[in-house]
This record gives sequence, structure tokens and C-alpha cells, in this order.
Amino acid sequence: MKLLRSGRKDEIRELASQYAGLARRTFQGYVDLDSIAEFLNIEVERTQLPAGMSGRVRFNEETDRWRISINMYDSIYRQKFTLAHEIGHVLLGHPNDEGLLRPLFSGHTNNLIEVEANYFASYLIMPQYLMLAILKSFPELEGFELMEPYEQDLVHEKISKRIQTRCGVSLKAAQCRAWGLLVKQS
Repeated sequence: MKLLRSGRKDEIRELASQYAGLARRTFQGYVDLDSIAEFLNIEVERTQLPAGMSGRVRFNEETDRWRISINMYDSIYRQKFTLAHEIGHVLLGHPNDEGLLRPLFSGHTNNLIEVEANYFASYLIMPQYLMLAILKSFPELEGFELMEPYEQDLVHEKISKRIQTRCGVSLKAAQCRAWGLLVKQS
């Protein structure tokens, strides 16, 4: 997996935080990604895409707007992450000269542009301010680095489930974000 430069990570994290702060919240309290797309004047369509394709973004010359297409057959969690990922492409200036980006397929990637969009999406839908609040709610984090591995796994699982519930994301996404938080804490 390609790694982002520290300065670039900071830029992406800050950009995601700005937009997470601007967004409306859904009834459940999640970051409303559709409100961000609306604010940016981006069209969002949930439609059938080729098998294995989660989403894509392209410039619609007829409407003079970006259009994000999301695979309507993906899980709601996948659709949410994909929308955040594609918004990331637009905000990070990733579109090529033809206005068509490489489609997002599920799975890991070594493509730096995709890594950046994934990083942006993670911080947009699981904002740092909320992650810090969640961590503060776990007094058992005191001395995390001194815990036995099985104890660390139990704490990781508890935090992951809290992130999943508070942010409306898949358990896998929550686990990735939780692990990143825990590594920084120790």
C-alpha cells in the first residue's frame, strides 16, 4: 500500500474536517454527504454500474457540473463511503483532462490518488472531533501500550463498534479507523 506524505495527510485531514463541519447531520447524527455534494453543486445519482464498480465521477458538460455515480446495489455503508471517496476526488483535484476518473472498485490499491481519496473519505465520514470524543469515553485506554495483545484486541473491538454506531459505517471501516487512532495513542 502506498503511503501518503505526512504534509499531504495533514492537508487532506484538514480539508475533510472543514467539510465535515459544514455538513448537515442526518436524523441519526451522521455527516450528511448529500448536503456536501449539494453545497459543492455536484450531481449524485444512484444507479446500476458494471459489476464490481462502486462509483465514478465525471464532468457533465450539459449541466456544467460534476456528476458522481454510485452503485445502487452496493450496501448502504459502501454507498456512503463511495460518495465520500468520489467527493474527495473532486476536492483533491484528481480528475484528469477528460473529466473521467478511474472507477472505484472494492479492494486495496497502490494508486496514490485512490489512497488519498480513501483517506479523505475516512476522515469525512468519521471526523476527528468525533473520534477524539469516542476515545475519551474509554478510560481503559490508559496504559494501552502496556496491555497484552488480547486486551488490546478487546478494547479495539469496543471502540470499533462505537465508531460504527456513531458514524453509520461498516464494521470494517470502523476497525481501520479505530486501529489508526489506537496506534497514535500508544
